[in-house]
Amino acid sequence: MIRAKRNANGLLDAHLVKIIVALWLTGTGLSTEVLADDVTFSRSTLFRNVLTQTQFGNSAVVDVNRDGKADIVLDNGKWYEGPDWVAHTYSLLDPSHHTESTLWRGAIHDIDRDGELDIVGWRSKKRYSEDWVVWFRNPGPPYTDTWNDYVMLDSNFGWLEELRFVDVDGDGQIELLRAGGRNTTVDGIWMYEIPADPTKEWVGEQVSEILTHAATVGYVNSDNRPDIVADYVWLERTPSGKYIEHEIPDRPSTERRGLQVADALVYDVDNDGDNDIIWPRAHNYGIYWSESSGGLNPTFTLHEILPGELPCTIHWPTYADIDGDGDIDILAGHCNYQHHDPGEQDPPDIFWLELVRFGTGVRWVKHQLANDFNLGFGCSIGDVDNDGDLDLIAPGMGHSRGQPSNPDGLLFTNVSD
Repeated sequence: MIRAKRNANGLLDAHLVKIIVALWLTGTGLSTEVLADDVTFSRSTLFRNVLTQTQFGNSAVVDVNRDGKADIVLDNGKWYEGPDWVAHTYSLLDPSHHTESTLWRGAIHDIDRDGELDIVGWRSKKRYSEDWVVWFRNPGPPYTDTWNDYVMLDSNFGWLEELRFVDVDGDGQIELLRAGGRNTTVDGIWMYEIPADPTKEWVGEQVSEILTHAATVGYVNSDNRPDIVADYVWLERTPSGKYIEHEIPDRPSTERRGLQVADALVYDVDNDGDNDIIWPRAHNYGIYWSESSGGLNPTFTLHEILPGELPCTIHWPTYADIDGDGDIDILAGHCNYQHHDPGEQDPPDIFWLELVRFGTGVRWVKHQLANDFNLGFGCSIGDVDNDGDLDLIAPGMGHSRGQPSNPDGLLFTNVSD
């Protein structure tokens, strides 16, 4: 049996013999598979009735108060102090707002450089015309005082899809990357340097006019410069700091927003030394990955992960080494957001995908977690019980567009021995 915990030497105890055998077989040209057959989770309801019709169910596992224990932030204006999940308010909600997701896509960063983690959210009083991106300043110890909020982007920023704190240009400093998909003038892909005074409105640079559902950063080719990945497009960063747009022609059907992805990942899936790209579909069925040929001018071969087995509308999955075997796995689920997408009325489906490498090949194993819970936008992963392995958070969907909402949140505790 395979266990997820590590011993004092950093080895996966029960994996040790299997890994040695796997390496030997790989060297002989044979192959073997190592499966997480003993990584198990215990389901519980962590939060009840905490999300309203203005929240999408975004979450993050971080240490808000720097006590060494995991806390959970939700987009309902509250953070929950671990290990007992005592609720603390960081933002009061305004019932007049059409949308008030006080945590957007897990965007948490020390914005004012004071050593405390701040939270970024999105407020919308009128869709597409009265929207604000705001950040909430962590007050520091005892962490229960008022979190002052400041507008980062005002209502002329367009339609918000994704925010991400990442080193966009490779200068060692963290920037804010924004993606939007409605207006080429103010949407597309933008980068914002964190200003010296972040309480003032932020000024950004439009990197691309591509209307996209998401954007991420990774090293796509071998020039050692960070590139940007959008919906089956990668933007190659040049030495001058400009970008060259490359479409990826091997792609799934474009029918019904079929190219729109949610939180792509640049990662060496097949462990051959070059980075591939994982594409979760936000408004159609399935998850795909593009296998790279490597080099300065890579080409890509498309693979569908478990055809026919994965649901539609996989909004913003989360990536981590869930089973502790050294590679990235995926936590995801069907998110019924009433976009008139194919299969949006299918039964709920929350699962994690185990990446299994053998020799130069890969396969994926689906582990279902729940089939009775409408997942929100932002599942998250972290060691919430501080026992050395990874647990899974699945908030519900409050913003259900007239459908029955799901205001709760699930915890899947890793109970592997």
